[in-house]
Amino acid sequence: MREGPILVTGSTGYFRCSEVSEKAGIQEFYAALAADRKRMDLVFGDGLCALEEKRSPIVLTARRDHPEALLRAACRLRSPTKGGGER
Repeated sequence: MREGPILVTGSTGYFRCSEVSEKAGIQEFYAALAADRKRMDLVFGDGLCALEEKRSPIVLTARRDHPEALLRAACRLRSPTKGGGER
């Protein structure tokens, strides 16, 4: 049996934000994805779980607002003074 990297994908269950019209362009859709706090908390939480399992998570994005949103999620979920902390 060959050992090597394993790709694990996850679904956030995001279909369409009510704030984005059906006629919106792809950039508006991507901006809505990054602005969705619940989704970004889920993405960050999945990455954190992977780190705790000694795996090396990666998040691929071409947008600058996605990493910034992940950093905000990290601050929300890991700050003991803001209701975060241990999962």
